[in-house]
Amino acid sequence: MKKQIDKLAALEEAIQRESETIQALEKNLQRTREEKERAAAEQQHIAYSALAENDTRAQVLLQECEATLSKFSTRVASCEAALQTAKRELETLRHERQDAFITQKQHEYADECAALLKDDAEQLERALTEMATARNALQARLRKMESLAVEAGIDASRVHARLRTNLDRCVAQRVQFEAAWLSREAREVFQGPVPAVFRSTIDGILGGLEPQREQRLRAERE
Repeated sequence: MKKQIDKLAALEEAIQRESETIQALEKNLQRTREEKERAAAEQQHIAYSALAENDTRAQVLLQECEATLSKFSTRVASCEAALQTAKRELETLRHERQDAFITQKQHEYADECAALLKDDAEQLERALTEMATARNALQARLRKMESLAVEAGIDASRVHARLRTNLDRCVAQRVQFEAAWLSREAREVFQGPVPAVFRSTIDGILGGLEPQREQRLRAERE
């Protein structure tokens, strides 16, 4: 995980540097274009005197101006080429960063799945086991009370039925888990250990992450 985080940080730094390079190239290109425009304006100003009036000084200035224009034209083309290359490099870095980000999040998700099974599911399993023990004790107590009520001539059947109903409602409200109708086979599954149920539920997702991870590793090696 640390290696993946380091890779992501390195890509972030590379993207920042490349973005700054692009900004510098854009400024350089803009400055060069302005200088070229000034040279073109100077050329227009002296071209008539140099070519139509055969002004010797104007001809020297025109040659200098033409050389400057040629240099600026070449420099503009170079700046544009460098800028295109930098933008392609930035796009590549962004794709790599996105891939690294996804890989990191997949690793984090896998870690959370492991924690879910090891910590949360185990804790819930212990709580459910304790709750089942307490429920069994309550039911045993109610059966004893029913026997005593019969012996004592007390009609407590409706009260005991209400106690059982209220017990179910207390459990449902306190745990805040939705209940739905389940087939016998499904009930047997969900009566099993919570970690086993959770593992069978998330195995499909984790299994789907493995081929993607393998593909990325192969791509990185290539």
